[in-house]
Order: sequence, then C-alpha cells, then structure tokens
Amino acid sequence: KLYIDDRPNLSLAQVRATIKKFKEDHGDIVVGLDYFTLMKTEESGRTDLAFGKNSTGIKNICKEFKTPVFLLAQLSRGVDSRPNKRPLISDIRESGSIEQDADSIIFLYKDSVYNPDNGLGGLTENIVAANRHGETGTAYTEMKGGWLENVSEVDVNHMMNFADTKQDNWNN
Repeated sequence: KLYIDDRPNLSLAQVRATIKKFKEDHGDIVVGLDYFTLMKTEESGRTDLAFGKNSTGIKNICKEFKTPVFLLAQLSRGVDSRPNKRPLISDIRESGSIEQDADSIIFLYKDSVYNPDNGLGGLTENIVAANRHGETGTAYTEMKGGWLENVSEVDVNHMMNFADTKQDNWNN
C-alpha cells in the first residue's frame, strides 16, 4: 500500500508525528520525503544551520522508529554548466549536513536527457556517491514495461559500444 501525505512546508515535529502514526497503524514502513529543502526550518539567520537541524532530526527519526527514510534533495544548477553532467555531492543544496547525516547518497543520471540521440534510451545510472555501510559505485537500470530492471555492466558496455558504432556510422 502507498500512502501520500502531500501537506506542504511540514516541520520536523510534524514529520515525526506523521511517521509515528503511520508506524503505529501499519507496522514497518518506508518513508520518502520530497523534498528536503522545502521542509519548514526553525528561525535561523543561516539556512545551513537550519537545514542541519532538520537533517540531524531526520536521522534521529530513522533511528527512533527503525525505519528508512529516502530524502529527496534539490541539486544546484551548477551541474548543468559542467561538461560531465553527472551529479556530485557538492551539487546538493546545503550538502554538508546531508553528507554528514546520510547513510547513503545516491544520484540518478540519464545521459539521454542531455544527449537524446546517444542510443542509450532509458538507461539510468544509479550512482552511489557515498555509502557509510558499503561500497560506492554505479549500478544501471532501465525502464521496461513500467518496471525498473537491472542492467549488467556487460550489457551497458555493449549498449555503449553499439551506440558509439551507430554514431560513427551516422557521421560517415
């Protein structure tokens, strides 16, 4: 079952109360917060300190209720000005507190967004940029029939070689 609470501008206390209620009513849950920088912050002269309190608060909620929280955060526009558009941790708005508190930081990247004729279609890179309890690296998925399917690195290399060959043939 999927429950959506789309109230805007929730405070940390409201998020905690909602998670507590859902946990009591439904048992084990997984929480997604979209998106972090729209959460209400305590009055502070510095947004980095206010976001830091929310980031630490979300981490404490995870521990208290023993539930994972997927926190979506906005990237800066700086990523669009680089030749390599793959996001970096420094691209996360107010990234210091998030990097400090997160167990994992995962970026999704679709090269076809920037290069529509690359021949890679719906291939998505799932870039694990930080992982407190494991490895970092990239896994690949592709949307097929409304479902995400894993794509092996061998298949990705084949797709990229095919796309390069196809591009070379178009240029000749």
